[in-house]
Amino acid sequence: MNVMHGTLLSAQRISIVNHLFPGKRCLGVAGLLLLAAGSGGCGIQNEIRDMEEITYTPKDHADELSPLEDDHTVQPNCENMEQTPHTYRIEFDDLAPSCEWSMAGNLRPEDGILTARTHEERSIDIQQFNQICGISFDFDPDKTGQSIVYDDELLLLVNDVVLMASDQSQVAELHQEDLFHFFNWEDLAGFPIDWNSSIPPYCIGETSGLSSCMVPDQQRKGEVSLELAPTLMEQLGEHIIEEDEMTFGMVTIGDNDMENDCSHSPFHFEVTVHAF
Repeated sequence: MNVMHGTLLSAQRISIVNHLFPGKRCLGVAGLLLLAAGSGGCGIQNEIRDMEEITYTPKDHADELSPLEDDHTVQPNCENMEQTPHTYRIEFDDLAPSCEWSMAGNLRPEDGILTARTHEERSIDIQQFNQICGISFDFDPDKTGQSIVYDDELLLLVNDVVLMASDQSQVAELHQEDLFHFFNWEDLAGFPIDWNSSIPPYCIGETSGLSSCMVPDQQRKGEVSLELAPTLMEQLGEHIIEEDEMTFGMVTIGDNDMENDCSHSPFHFEVTVHAF
């Protein structure tokens, strides 16, 4: 009969031993060793009580066990770190009518349909930042009452997220994740244009009460503005920091007017990034 290292015998196993060796009641491993040595008895005649099998850790492995240590390290975040403002000027020059129909995914000209777009981009290197905690915009940095005119539709993006647009219904066609709509021309190509000026512009997070903005109607000169709530600024910063650059995009869209579509007047603004 084998004796397993690290295990004390239960009452059931001891009873088997007593059956094999009548009259010799033995308890535990010591009794079996005496029997194996040819002893005439183990001298234990007391009543055997019910016992559960007990396992234990051999002494030579005990030094491998150590108590768990709690990690009380405080991770840096927007609440416990000092933030530094960084201001950048973004400029989009005057864009003459430039719809390239039937090229680069654009469709053929068709009245009242989104058929072609022009997509301009301006980028800022943000690799120096660990986290972006806030973003604010100034669309009149020169204090001259800046305004813009465009034709037919306009969208302003940051890292493909739509910040604001001339037509709320068009943005609803784009892929959405939480509060963000991501620009993809394939989602809009072929979508009908509603010339009804009562359709409101789109402002990121406005339906949740997290922003307000102004976008002039198509083909009408007007002011542009955008204000974001702190919680929305932080969410936007978490999205932007995943890339090495903050990229602003200006998208103008037309239908079939070769003399006016896909155009906008000069437009510039300043963006202030609060980061550490």
